[in-house]
Amino acid sequence: NVEWFGKALARRVYISTVFLGYRKVPHFVIAVSKRVPGKEQYWVLRASIDAQTLEQFVDTIDTEASDDIFIIDYDGVLQTTSQFYGDIKTEYPLDLRPKHGTILVREKSDDGMKTVEALADLEGTPWVLVLVKQGYAYGKSWSSFRNQLFLILGLSGIIGLLVIVRTTMLLTNRIAVADEKREAILAEAEHTSKLASVGRLAAGVAHEINNPLAIINQKAGLIKDLLQMIEEFPQKEKVGRQIDGILDAVNRCKIVTHRLLGFARRMDVSLEEIEINELIKEVLGFLDREALYRRIRLDLALQEGIPHIRSDRGQLQQIFLNIINNAIDVVEENGVIAISTRQKMDQTIEVAITDNGPGIPADIMKHIFEPFFTTKEAGKGTGLGLSITYGLVKKLGGSIQVKSTVGVGTTFIVEIPISGRNGEQEQKK
Repeated sequence: NVEWFGKALARRVYISTVFLGYRKVPHFVIAVSKRVPGKEQYWVLRASIDAQTLEQFVDTIDTEASDDIFIIDYDGVLQTTSQFYGDIKTEYPLDLRPKHGTILVREKSDDGMKTVEALADLEGTPWVLVLVKQGYAYGKSWSSFRNQLFLILGLSGIIGLLVIVRTTMLLTNRIAVADEKREAILAEAEHTSKLASVGRLAAGVAHEINNPLAIINQKAGLIKDLLQMIEEFPQKEKVGRQIDGILDAVNRCKIVTHRLLGFARRMDVSLEEIEINELIKEVLGFLDREALYRRIRLDLALQEGIPHIRSDRGQLQQIFLNIINNAIDVVEENGVIAISTRQKMDQTIEVAITDNGPGIPADIMKHIFEPFFTTKEAGKGTGLGLSITYGLVKKLGGSIQVKSTVGVGTTFIVEIPISGRNGEQEQKK
């Protein structure tokens, strides 16, 4: 129901007249509105500007062609101080207002004193610029004064318009920046909510599957033991292979359920002092044979003297194991994977893992941390690796970023706090 708000929505740009407000200080308001794309919602940015700004604008008009220069509104109320008519908010005798975008010149005679007043409508504002010249002479002096008057009014209008345009652009840019930040926050909130919901579902599914898996594993093991105790029969070897197949399938299911539980963040945090460079070398010990087999070079640039961190060894191993394993999967034969560590500021360790694989397209990049999202062939990936990694990094109080260029490669940057404060909070929970 506020007047300026409604006008800002209708006109997109609204400029008020000078008023005192609660602070009893003369000021005016500029409001800019912008519609949120695809929605019936608007951003409105409102700026209060001291009337001294208008005074400074008038002061820039330095000329001897007039004795007084000031600004009034359409009702004749002074918006700046006047030498002849008084201070701001004083009434000026406005009996005739110039038309939109025009200049009105009129003559007055007071006690024998000839006076010429020129009123110029400042386009795009609720203001009129007034110039007063007293004691002018007829003839050539008047012609010269008139020319100077029109020049001054023209320049004043241009300067005023430039000020308004610049202010409007500034406010619009701020709205755009705020809009981008809002979209980013909403996207992050949506992603977090999705992970939490799927995490709760995954935990329930994993627990329900674990119970029958344990029974199948136990019964299959018992059958295998009994099979070894009985005498030979024609299909004994074939039955043994089938039982081994059952046990292998159970083990694969256990791995999946374990990952589901990890994604659900129901694994306890166990904090200890960890030397990050040694931990990375331990992880590479699990993968060096695969890298050697595929002729992938592992380049290490581990900063010496990095302080020990207080974190969970098992979860850090899983984080780096998932990322490096993904890099090995995408890098072709004779490719390169570079791993570096460094201390970032005082409380953070940064680990960067870079590969020279095919890179990640932009349309896929925004989904890589979503659960069950995978670009691998059917049967070669569960789509949980990076989702689990994302959850574990956040759980340990860190952050993870991805930078990728198609045809060049991808870099995962993991930042882990040295103190492990978030991990200690999780441990208390």
